[in-house]
Amino acid sequence: MTLPAGGREGAGPLPAAFERLFRGEYARVVGIAQRVLGDQGEAEDVAQEVFMSFYRAHPADEGRTVLARIPERSAALLALRYSGLSYAEIAQALDVRASSVGTLLRRAEDAFRREMR
Repeated sequence: MTLPAGGREGAGPLPAAFERLFRGEYARVVGIAQRVLGDQGEAEDVAQEVFMSFYRAHPADEGRTVLARIPERSAALLALRYSGLSYAEIAQALDVRASSVGTLLRRAEDAFRREMR
């Protein structure tokens, strides 16, 4: 499955880090959305919107290369959280305890900030 170009500014290729993030986490996000919505088609639409929102909020020339330099799980945590998922949904998607998400998210944000400098 590929991320649709519709609604995305510019028709150029996706940054490699975002493409890896999308491919690695798309099925999990769809699974969460399907459990909430009960409809596969709607769940796929919601998942694509989650990733599109993240992509628009974090332009390729800003932090996409940063996400490629931090651990993949940290990048996934950031993408899922800043796309609007709750701690419980993130925990389910990444197969971690919900009580650990806050700590893992802080560590991911710290890693992101360090790479931004």
